[in-house]
Amino acid sequence: STNIAPGAVTFNALAPRPVGTNVGIGGLAISLGSGNYSSTAANVDVPNLTVTIASTGTPVFVGLISDGTNSLYSKIGTATHNQEPTVSLGFTRDNILISSFAIFGFVGAGGGVDLFVPPGSASYVDMPIASTHTYTFRVLDVSSGDFDVEISYVRLIAYEF
Repeated sequence: STNIAPGAVTFNALAPRPVGTNVGIGGLAISLGSGNYSSTAANVDVPNLTVTIASTGTPVFVGLISDGTNSLYSKIGTATHNQEPTVSLGFTRDNILISSFAIFGFVGAGGGVDLFVPPGSASYVDMPIASTHTYTFRVLDVSSGDFDVEISYVRLIAYEF
């Protein structure tokens, strides 16, 4: 028989997985870090949160992770003195929005609030056609008032299942 026996191929015998901001099939795409990004602008890609990956057409995981290089904590969210802060964020593939979500809060009269979630809470499984695709993380909308969106010390990752 020409079948490989279960357990015959050890982890050390596997080819290394390419890692970078632009990878081929089988690679792990990891962006540069976001730094401490803060803005009131809407419909903008967060600087540095861009990766390019070649796909065979099977599902691709896209998400945010901590950048692991700063002693401060990683976060995504909003800082405001507004009573109803809202920020809409999303992932794009080839400049087309493929997934979006909102962070929304409400505080009673006279109070402001900062709303932050861990970067791992932002993820999506994409079903692209076989091709090379560029993914970004984008600020879609921000509520009016004394408020901004904050994306701090995170990286964008993408890999094909």
